[in-house]
Amino acid sequence: MAEKLKVRGIDEILKELFQTKDAALVKYAKVRHVQYEMNLWRQYGLPLSEVESGAKTYFQKRFLPKERISSASEAQLAEAFKSLDHAVKDGCHGRCVRLVVELNQALSELGLELVRNVDGFLNWLTFDYEVRTDDYGNAVRENPYGFEVRIFHDKENRYQFWSEAFGLLKEGRIMSMQNIVQIVLYRQRKSVKFK
Repeated sequence: MAEKLKVRGIDEILKELFQTKDAALVKYAKVRHVQYEMNLWRQYGLPLSEVESGAKTYFQKRFLPKERISSASEAQLAEAFKSLDHAVKDGCHGRCVRLVVELNQALSELGLELVRNVDGFLNWLTFDYEVRTDDYGNAVRENPYGFEVRIFHDKENRYQFWSEAFGLLKEGRIMSMQNIVQIVLYRQRKSVKFK
């Protein structure tokens, strides 16, 4: 059941994760999706012209500011991918983990269940997908490149989770993050993805 909100700060933590101009989860999802798209080019040979244009633009502006992707040297590209990997694994991920740890402290003071699988929670909010399958249950692969076709749900998950949490916060209440996820999954008619 929803509990009355007693600890000041949960709303600020959730806003920093979801809603501010510099929302941690939005930034983390963005770099993860840019990395995914650029790896389709780098690892599977997807033509650069078929890579999602927003991912190419972000990668080029953020990690190759003085060079075009198509004319960058192997060394420049290697350094750019190294920086992108650092942004995904350390920068954005680290910020989100710190915020969830802080959120757990606030939830603990209310006696609510903590987010125990922090990475599962963050994955669900930043890189949740299903693999498209054929009639036999086999993963559909993009021809001729060989990568599996993914249908992403994390943007929808973030939006719906924040809508539920914001509704509770407006009423001065909050519940465990798992319960909010359960509500979202029930509305999406999906099974639980993390505990």
